[in-house]
Amino acid sequence: MDPTPATTEPPPPPSESRNRILVPAVIGLAAGLIGGGIVLGVHDATSSSSSSSSSASATTTTPSGSTTIIAGSAPNWVGVAAHSMPGVVEISTEQTTANPLGGSGKTAALGTGFVIDSKGDILTNEHVVGNSSTINVQFPNGTSTAAKLVGADPSSDLAVIHVTLAASQLHPLPLGNAATVKVGQPVLAIGTPFGYSESASAGIVSGLEREIQSPNGFTLANAIQTDAAVNHGNSGGPLLDQSGRVIGVNAQIAASGVDANVGVAFAVPMAPTELAIVHELMAKGRVSHPWLGITGISATAQLHQNGVTPVSSGVLVTGVAKGSPAATAGIVGGTHAKTVLGTCVPVGGDTITQMGGTAIRSMTDLQLFLASEPVGATVQGSIVHANGSTGTVSITLTKQPTTAPTITSVCSTATG
Repeated sequence: MDPTPATTEPPPPPSESRNRILVPAVIGLAAGLIGGGIVLGVHDATSSSSSSSSSASATTTTPSGSTTIIAGSAPNWVGVAAHSMPGVVEISTEQTTANPLGGSGKTAALGTGFVIDSKGDILTNEHVVGNSSTINVQFPNGTSTAAKLVGADPSSDLAVIHVTLAASQLHPLPLGNAATVKVGQPVLAIGTPFGYSESASAGIVSGLEREIQSPNGFTLANAIQTDAAVNHGNSGGPLLDQSGRVIGVNAQIAASGVDANVGVAFAVPMAPTELAIVHELMAKGRVSHPWLGITGISATAQLHQNGVTPVSSGVLVTGVAKGSPAATAGIVGGTHAKTVLGTCVPVGGDTITQMGGTAIRSMTDLQLFLASEPVGATVQGSIVHANGSTGTVSITLTKQPTTAPTITSVCSTATG
């Protein structure tokens, strides 16, 4: 947590002044393009740990050779923290920034990362290391070394950096599968909040399939919501399950008027889609994402009952980017506004119910389907028009733009 002025606590370390905050645009339509409203990047995660249990724990060796903690009925956070801390690193970066009055200057920032293999690869957030001129990594044992960027993907807010160290000096953390995560299960976040390295905070998974905004303005689907105390500096750090496996990369906190965590934080999940991105970054240094070019909201029974959508599941298209694959295919966005429960919703557009043979029930379903398709793929989709009639469209997915284009709807301006 953010240190208070009380005399019993130390003042924030010097690194706090170097923290950098990523503030995306406000988006919030009914089910929401961004679950929970505004979010803030937490780039800007004395060893410590949260409460532990007295249940017995044991260790086991995974096929990759890394050891994990297998806990009993309650989390053994002391064991998980002690085992995981050696693989979590503090990342300090320096960027060259343009000065509005002329010339340029240097901006320093602080974040977190964690070792993922014995070759020296470290996973973190793109907004921690992207566009950095220098990257330095410090390990808990005091080892400090320069790192180079292997690959970065702002659309998923993931990046891989590399350090040259002997395998004996590295402690890889095992990657789990966020697809099996359940609401209510315990988690542990480790990082460098406000410059306090090797900090741990425990909580639970508060929600799943949250939609947040990536650094380049696109929607990042399927984020994990947690109430673990994640603050500026935790970005890029691991969110661990009670077996010591990484199920997410801590990335953002909800805005609340307080520039610190208030119990709502978000992590990029370590699900199959994101794991594939990590492997592609390591192999190619970049990732190409397919693009549809719409903004939309998840159709629900409530929206259907209020006359907003012709069906109770799918994706109601609220806006379409000019020149996008969706526009070329003839998909129509919202044509007029309707107020539902005090919220303006663009209505009159098409509702996408199926893509490439896959049922589309929500924005998350659509995002996950698109992530599974290659750039250039032509897919057939099913849509329901505002009047209830159905139709089919043929869409050729193009490469996602570098930054999300602005899409103006009858209610607001968004990106997508």
